[in-house]
Amino acid sequence: MVLKVLIWTKYKNVHLRRNSVEAVENIQFKTFGKTISAMSTYFKFIFIELTATVATLVAVVEKCIVINGFKGVNTRTKYKNVHLRRNSVEAVENIQFKTFGKPSPL
Repeated sequence: MVLKVLIWTKYKNVHLRRNSVEAVENIQFKTFGKTISAMSTYFKFIFIELTATVATLVAVVEKCIVINGFKGVNTRTKYKNVHLRRNSVEAVENIQFKTFGKPSPL
């Protein structure tokens, strides 16, 4: 089963963590020490599609960041301060989106 989530944010220094394939509601944005609901109305567009074994993160901004994870990471981005860590095809919870303290392109 494919799970789809729409997440919006206006915040900088955003960290995204996916803790469970089944529990879409566990997706949260953590920024500046605050945890913000993924369904908040404050958000700019990030689309996440997850299956039990494969995860694809597609962040759509003005110039579109596209990052796909499947036994490795293919990255196309004009932003040097964006990093995606994908540790395991099975371990979807290890997907992270970090900007390392720099302003997010989002």
